[in-house]
Amino acid sequence: MINQIYETYNNTSNSLSSELFYKFIDQAHALSNSILNGDKKGFLAIWENINCNFFQNSKRTCDDVKTLYILIINTLISQVLVDNAIITESRLVNILKYRFENIYYNFTTVNSIVSLQIIDEFKNILLLLIDDINANKSEKCSIYVKYIKTFVNNNYNTKVSLTKISQDLHISRNYLSYIFKKETGESFIDYVEKFRINKAKELMKTENLMIYEIAEKVGYFDSAHFSKSFKKLTGKTPSEYMRSSTNF
Repeated sequence: MINQIYETYNNTSNSLSSELFYKFIDQAHALSNSILNGDKKGFLAIWENINCNFFQNSKRTCDDVKTLYILIINTLISQVLVDNAIITESRLVNILKYRFENIYYNFTTVNSIVSLQIIDEFKNILLLLIDDINANKSEKCSIYVKYIKTFVNNNYNTKVSLTKISQDLHISRNYLSYIFKKETGESFIDYVEKFRINKAKELMKTENLMIYEIAEKVGYFDSAHFSKSFKKLTGKTPSEYMRSSTNF
């Protein structure tokens, strides 16, 4: 299917003048970016701008129109392949396959009702694609956050690094930090600190250990740093907390 789109696009792209071709390539990339970013408002603005600019020329032929929309499809698929986007290649192809065939085979007159319906349907399917991408983003973000929490649970007693986690997931550290805070309401650093202190509190109740030993067991290798974090979150020093725990 992708090869068919590429081949058809290459066969028809000469119908656009060089000036218009490069003009609309830039706009096609902008449109694709708005789709893959789930930006419906941005998409509609760019879509209207493309169509207004394109149809200002009353001499547009059917081949011109086909090439424009095949260019948009081609650019969108290319960006999915290159950018490892939130939507898979197969999902995108399933969504666009009928629309590609409809544009290529059924678009016969530039200003006919049928042709205008085809264009409108193409716009609506791209809007649905944005909804699909946003839903997938939410689901994928939840998977990332779950992975982070599992990683912290299994590695809290070692040096826990968001950079290491982002490398494991093959995504940007900054983006991972953003989605974690957006979904949990707290930063990764705050989450790890709270997790470690809760584990320390459990050890104080169940184990007969020195404070520095507890600190090391929960990932703090500086007992002063541990004590500072502990008091910040509990309102008590480790010693005070241990005494109050033994009184119960």
